[in-house]
Amino acid sequence: MSANQAQSSHRPPAKRQPSAPMSRYSDDRLVVPRPTNQLPAPPAATDLNLYIIVLIDVVGSASRDHQGQRRMRDDLYALVERAAADNGLDLDRLPYDDNGDGLRLVVALHLIPPTRVIDAFVSGLAAGLRSHRRSTSPQGRLRLRVSFDLGLVQAPRRGRTGDALVRATRLVNAEPAREALRTNPDADLVAIVSDAMYELIERHRLGPIPPSSYRQIQVSVKEFDRRAWLLVPGS
Repeated sequence: MSANQAQSSHRPPAKRQPSAPMSRYSDDRLVVPRPTNQLPAPPAATDLNLYIIVLIDVVGSASRDHQGQRRMRDDLYALVERAAADNGLDLDRLPYDDNGDGLRLVVALHLIPPTRVIDAFVSGLAAGLRSHRRSTSPQGRLRLRVSFDLGLVQAPRRGRTGDALVRATRLVNAEPAREALRTNPDADLVAIVSDAMYELIERHRLGPIPPSSYRQIQVSVKEFDRRAWLLVPGS
C-alpha cells in the first residue's frame, strides 16, 4: 500500500451541511422546507353577533389591601366558576375580561338560553355569596353589583366593541344599585337589568324570576340616561 493510499483510507468523512427545517405530514413524508422568517398571521376578526353581557363588580374593592384584593379575586373567580359550571358553562372557554375589581362575561346565545341567564348568575352567585359570608370575616365579605344586557358585539384583533358593553358598564354603576346595597346591609348582591332585556324576557315571564321582583329605576351615568330594572334577591 502506498503512502497516498494509507492517508486516503484514514481521512475523516466530510461534514454534512445542516438542512433547512422540514415540515411533516401525518405519514412522516418530508416536504418542502418551512420558511423560518415569516411572522405569524394576525388573528382574524370575529363577525358581529348577538351576545348577553354579564358584568360583575365587587363593592368596595379599592378599600382592601394587597392581600385582601388578591383573596377577593380568588374568591370571585371561584364563585363565578361555580355559578357557570352549575349551568353547563366553562369559564375557561367563555370569553371574559378581568376588570381588576370584577369580571365581564360575553355569553353567546347558543351556550345557554337567554331566558336562563339572569337566574343562572343571580341565583348562583347569591347562593355562593351566602356560603362565602359564613366562612369568612366581615372584612373578607364579598358584595356584588351585577348588570345584564343584550346586544351586538364584535371582537376585533384586540378587545371587543359594542354598545352593549358600554351600557352594561353604565348600568352596574347606577346610583340606585349602590343605594340598594347601602340600605340593605344583609344583601350580598343586586342585579341591574337593561330595559331591552327586561322587555324581551322578564316582562313576559319567560324566565324563572317573576316580574314583580323587579323595581323600575332610572340610570343616569355620564351621557347614559335610560330606564332599567333593579333586582335585590331575598328582599
